[in-house]
Amino acid sequence: MGAAFAIQVFTGRECNVKKMLDWTIQRNELGKNWIKEIHTFTQGTQKLLESGKLGKRVEKASLPGYIFIEMNYRQDDNNTSAYIPAELWHLIQSIPGVLRQFTKAGQIIGADSFESLIGRLLGEDSIEVAVEISNNDAQVATANHAFNVACSPELKHEAENMIVQLESEQTISEQIDEITSKVTVRVQAFIKHQKEVIRFPISLFEQTLNSSTANGSSKQLQPRDFIPLLLKKLHTEVMLS
Repeated sequence: MGAAFAIQVFTGRECNVKKMLDWTIQRNELGKNWIKEIHTFTQGTQKLLESGKLGKRVEKASLPGYIFIEMNYRQDDNNTSAYIPAELWHLIQSIPGVLRQFTKAGQIIGADSFESLIGRLLGEDSIEVAVEISNNDAQVATANHAFNVACSPELKHEAENMIVQLESEQTISEQIDEITSKVTVRVQAFIKHQKEVIRFPISLFEQTLNSSTANGSSKQLQPRDFIPLLLKKLHTEVMLS
């Protein structure tokens, strides 16, 4: 693993810049002598559709706005003599989308640090599951009405218990946040376009599906059906840890 320089590029143009640089460097003798490889790091995401199938894989940059030029030499982070030759930098800068060299001479990403960075950025693909935000206001209103018109202490107590239960129910995002603080797997929960969106590694998706199949369910799962299975799987992880 060689040392590397970070190059700032237009966000969203990382892959195009890398392709053009690869093509240019392979046709330049100075570039081939100095540069080992051009890196850009992406992660794929697929959505679980209402049909129960996975949607098209969409790639996004893991570190938007940057590519990395790995050099043909090893240096540590504190090296003050590492540089990109002016002629070579002029060639790199001529590529559309390249903005500037983020690290100047003496601020190179050392070989060991770059290897560690690659390990962090090369994450596995993710799955996104989106469900409508649950709104139990109507149920609460019905329970309140039942409490007000209850003609016996038993019915009033039953309606009161229902109100307490409905008001204490957590959203899916709240449940996910509570569970994932206790496990190592990375799961994100957020609100987007009036929906609760859960994003998690594809390996967890496959494990959850396998658990479902093992329990006798062979049908394709819609997002709303999949969420309880995911929560159950995460609860199991908490108990095992």
